[in-house]
Amino acid sequence: MRRALQQLRSNQEFVPLSVSALARSRADWLYGMNMTRAYTLRGQQAGYSGCCRLAGYRPRYWGWWFGGIRA
Repeated sequence: MRRALQQLRSNQEFVPLSVSALARSRADWLYGMNMTRAYTLRGQQAGYSGCCRLAGYRPRYWGWWFGGIRA
């Protein structure tokens, strides 16, 4: 524990990692939203009447509930 406390690093060193994670999160959200729409349209063409949600897609307003990004 002492060794870890002696080797503390500035949070400024981790800002690029934070920005990268946020960019990846938003890209995943956008991809999921677009793929959900594409699969839903394809399903409707085949006669399915519901929404075809893909894993990883969450509407932006869920961020209010779960503390994620805000709409």
